Amino acid sequence: MRLWNVEAAPEFSARTKAWWYPLVGSLEYRGHFRSATRARMRSAWRARGYDVYAGGVEAYSTLGWFKKTRS
Repeated sequence: MRLWNVEAAPEFSARTKAWWYPLVGSLEYRGHFRSATRARMRSAWRARGYDVYAGGVEAYSTLGWFKKTRS
């Protein structure tokens, strides 16, 4: 399975758009499981005048929030 992220910032700005997620809070990317959904979001933000990066990721990290279990 491939994962896709979309990041957007107003043109000529270094401050990226943030999205709110339950449990994790504010993140500066939007994740998608389908390439078509990612492409639609990329087009929508470009139409609003944002600079957009949309690329694939292999996996997400929990940054140590969940306790490791031993097998």
